[in-house]
Amino acid sequence: MMVRKAKETVKTTINVAMVYTYYEIGRRIVEEEQKGQSRADYGKEILQQLSNSLTKEFGKGYSISNIRAIRQFFITYKSDQIQQTVFSEFKNWCS
Repeated sequence: MMVRKAKETVKTTINVAMVYTYYEIGRRIVEEEQKGQSRADYGKEILQQLSNSLTKEFGKGYSISNIRAIRQFFITYKSDQIQQTVFSEFKNWCS
């Protein structure tokens, strides 16, 4: 039972970390790169640059289509205060 519980805790921690990471990437795209606009003036170029940069640093999983989905995730949930909730949960699990 301990091993099963530990595996579930690891999965949950990873999922929370991924949600927080995607939220922060989406926030950066919308708030910093797009300056709150519906899209940046240079549109696709920023998504390609971000995709290249994240893929180089962290590996696969950051295609342009995934970056768009991450951006949409932030737009959808930004008013739900997900950042504070997820971050506080993440801190508690990593302590």
